[in-house]
Amino acid sequence: MSSHPPKADRSDIWVSRLRDHAKRMGEGRGLVVEGRLTRMVGLTLESVGCRAAIGGQCDVVSSNGTHIEAEVVGFGEESLYLMPTGDIRGLEQGARVIPTGSVCEAQVSLRPRERFWDIPVPKIDSAFDSLFVPRPSRSLALRDNLAS
Repeated sequence: MSSHPPKADRSDIWVSRLRDHAKRMGEGRGLVVEGRLTRMVGLTLESVGCRAAIGGQCDVVSSNGTHIEAEVVGFGEESLYLMPTGDIRGLEQGARVIPTGSVCEAQVSLRPRERFWDIPVPKIDSAFDSLFVPRPSRSLALRDNLAS
């Protein structure tokens, strides 16, 4: 007589759990390397310790809870140069710089002769459409100078 209970088939349970874990891992951004704010000159922020592409967005978070977004506008050997897109009051040296992985986007109007706030602008040339102002040809002026 055997005192061991029969072995249960657990492969379906393991496969189900592994699929759940794989699904959750695929949803995240993965490992994000944070940098820190080292310097601010004018409105340009300088950070070290992280990497991002030009136009990329970063979150800058101070120890006092101040949170702003910034766009990557340049880089050096070890530095990223950021331009804040919001209010920078309360920002302090040593703040965490976290690349978001997204890129800044701006909406652009493709409509001709209109500004980005959609106010119609009159066509400049329309005032001169009925006027014909002859201009002297450069070749005629050269010919007259050579003839004299």
